[in-house]
Amino acid sequence: MHLLPSKFRLLWIKTRNFNNSDQYTNANNTQDWKDPENNLIIHFTYLPEYPLPGNITKLIFHVQNLQTGGYLKNLVAGITITNNITTAKIHGIKDTNGAFSRFTNIPVANGIFSLNYRFLEEGMHQVIVNVRSENFSLALASFSVVVQPII
Repeated sequence: MHLLPSKFRLLWIKTRNFNNSDQYTNANNTQDWKDPENNLIIHFTYLPEYPLPGNITKLIFHVQNLQTGGYLKNLVAGITITNNITTAKIHGIKDTNGAFSRFTNIPVANGIFSLNYRFLEEGMHQVIVNVRSENFSLALASFSVVVQPII
């Protein structure tokens, strides 16, 4: 389930694994969003691999040229995070009653940006990222983060 307006389309999301040094690992906390039409890929990962409620989770984004792998420069990003869409699905709630966080005008000078975020509830959270160059939107992508219950 994606909460994006129908006029936006997600082209391809695939799980991949990499760490902060751009090396691929066996972790399950990385996803790719590809847009072949605009020659763009966004790699998304989060640390720690298994986030817990109340702890800081680092959300990391790499924005690259799909063909060359080169990082796109001088961009601006916005991130919206929904809070626990799992609860909404289980209880039949139609919306999150405004339960989301929004971060705007994040500078992306060299194609890599990150955000430290504290998830307050366990469950599945949606991370929506908008990347743009000046006033032109380049990408709108959606990723999932599963926050583990505290046992």
